[in-house]
Amino acid sequence: MNKQQKYILEYLNPNEIELKNEMLLDIIKEFEAYYDNDITVLETGFTFDAESAIYWFCSDYHAGQNSDLYSILSTSEYSPGPMCKNIYYNGNSNAIEMYSYLIDNYKEKSR
Repeated sequence: MNKQQKYILEYLNPNEIELKNEMLLDIIKEFEAYYDNDITVLETGFTFDAESAIYWFCSDYHAGQNSDLYSILSTSEYSPGPMCKNIYYNGNSNAIEMYSYLIDNYKEKSR
């Protein structure tokens, strides 16, 4: 287990919805090369990018208030500003790529 994977396992919340933890683990596996095993970048950048991607994915694809995605959205640590209407607003390319990854891998699961 590398530093990033160890950090993510520590970051995962056992009280969190299982689907969110699954998405976080998948994102770290897919995007760990972006962070070059630099734990400082991971701590500051990865969690923000991942939380942003997960928030916007859940916002765009939840199936109503009884869905897991809606629950994840409602308890997200990420809170966009009032002017931010979608993931593309800030131009964060890592978060946008993570969001695209979630669409490709979780859109069908979310319905």
